[in-house]
Amino acid sequence: MVSRDEYGLTPETRERLKLALARSDGAYKWEDVEEAILSDAAQLWTSDEAAIVTQVRAYPQRAEIHFWLAGGKLDAVIKLSRAVLGAAKRAGISRATLAGRRGWVRALKDEGWEPSDLVIMEREV
Repeated sequence: MVSRDEYGLTPETRERLKLALARSDGAYKWEDVEEAILSDAAQLWTSDEAAIVTQVRAYPQRAEIHFWLAGGKLDAVIKLSRAVLGAAKRAGISRATLAGRRGWVRALKDEGWEPSDLVIMEREV
């Protein structure tokens, strides 16, 4: 049996992703993230100073990698995201997406990311 540590699910990783998870507005708990990673529904990428959780979304005409959670030092997150994008490209994935705070627009502008024409809207029901 593979341990959580072997998946990279260490206390350090949890700490790095805690803030991003808190911004999910209660949609996910850490246990949900762990289960997604352990079941291969999500992928965990780590470095000494950053962690990223992605999900691959397959559509009939293309596949996308969605950056679900990211945390750590900003420069380390950006460096790790480059490695993730390289691996995605080698796997035949043609597009990357993310949904996040507005600050990511500025932080990722020089990395080739652009705001989409799509709008995310929400309301209570």
